[in-house]
Amino acid sequence: CSSDLALGWLAAALATPLLAAWTVLPWWGQTLQGPVKRLAGLARGLDEPLVQWQLHLPSAAFYLGRPVPRATPAPGGLALTRIDRLPRDTPVSVLAEDHGLALVRRAAPATPPTDGARP
Repeated sequence: CSSDLALGWLAAALATPLLAAWTVLPWWGQTLQGPVKRLAGLARGLDEPLVQWQLHLPSAAFYLGRPVPRATPAPGGLALTRIDRLPRDTPVSVLAEDHGLALVRRAAPATPPTDGARP
């Protein structure tokens, strides 16, 4: 009877990590990588260079299928960043946001109006 009890504990000890691997790990991976994957997919559809702005997520390059350097985006450029790290003095358009991450386009500088006169 005690050997049956020991065998039961052994089976439970072996089943617990398998159950965790089949249920918890996929959820955890989706929670951590889902936003990066979705935003990189949106950026892939835009077919423009993308940078990581005040952020370091190596998986962004994996999901995008090309390098995503860490840099400040050029005016008019695309960036992946955390919404809480957007500089207040740099105007951006938020194209998409997912769980605190954002795909943004840095505002292009305003062009002075032309009146047709040449300098």
